[in-house]
Amino acid sequence: MLDEILATRVMVKNTMKLVDKKSALYKTLDARQLCLKLIANVTFGYTSASFSGRMPCVE
Repeated sequence: MLDEILATRVMVKNTMKLVDKKSALYKTLDARQLCLKLIANVTFGYTSASFSGRMPCVE
């Protein structure tokens, strides 16, 4: 799951390189990649927090 999120973020960031930085599309893509980053960070942090006792999915 995280691999797909990170791959999608890379794809969005690569697309951003092709778009004018002042366009609405660029701002939309930037917001999307930031959301994907946040989701990846939260997911990784929550599932890898073995010492905090907040690990619902040990798998």
